[in-house]
Amino acid sequence: MATATTAATPSTSSAPFSGPGGVPVYQPSTVIERLPGQLKLISADSVTRVAAYYASTLTGGGWLIVSKAITPDGASFTVYANEQVVTVGVLPKTNGSAVLITIDGLYSLHGIPIYQPSAVLSQAAGSLGFISGESVTQVGAYYASTFSGGGWVVVSKTVTPHSARFTVRKAGQGATVAVFPHGAGSAVVIAHYTLQ
Repeated sequence: MATATTAATPSTSSAPFSGPGGVPVYQPSTVIERLPGQLKLISADSVTRVAAYYASTLTGGGWLIVSKAITPDGASFTVYANEQVVTVGVLPKTNGSAVLITIDGLYSLHGIPIYQPSAVLSQAAGSLGFISGESVTQVGAYYASTFSGGGWVVVSKTVTPHSARFTVRKAGQGATVAVFPHGAGSAVVIAHYTLQ
């Protein structure tokens, strides 16, 4: 009976050795969630250590690094191999770090383009959060340009050197896009809704 209890308890051995797109999984780690094309895991090791592992591992082995952002607050890597684009996000947790590996097939949320290069950190029905190594100014300018055409109606827009926020409408749909600093880069949250 003790064996059954031990097998049901998450352990470091529960993590596979490769994730979506064949990206190696940091060891020791524990899988938190596994979805098609996505793997979330945690490790007791620091963000610095886990980020250094991915920086070293993804530099060779046939991976082409499309973008790389490493800060004390986290890291994101976008790599290309085997005709797939994969993102790896490393975030701090209270007692270690969290890693999200995703096959990067997500380029828009309900028609709202996702800034590239970026790494998706959270996704729920109608909302998406991601980080980029690019500045708030650059990402904010991208969305200002995107929403200036293509049938978008800008309801409100606030752009400063430190943040950007857009409320837009198009074809019965509405959304807010918020851009704010994250480490040396930026974080973006998109919230989508249907207009009544």
